[in-house]
Amino acid sequence: MTHDPEDTDARLERLRLATDPVRPRPSFAARVAAAASREEASADWTFDLLLAARRLVPIAALAAAVGMIWAVQSEHAWNQAHAANASAELDMQW
Repeated sequence: MTHDPEDTDARLERLRLATDPVRPRPSFAARVAAAASREEASADWTFDLLLAARRLVPIAALAAAVGMIWAVQSEHAWNQAHAANASAELDMQW
């Protein structure tokens, strides 16, 4: 589909003339600036903390689970070593 460049220019000019009177209200820029400043004033560090926590909580939960598994295994190994040592001492006493 090809258009004559003059046809495209004429259509663009007609569109420009039709939309030229369309302008924002005089108070539009002031309302946008006021809304932006209200949003900046209401935003505080808690939003940033929640955003960071959303990413860190699963990692922290995984680290806690791995730590608990390690602690249980270490305690089990210590109990076995202690029991073996106590058994050896008991054999020596007899």
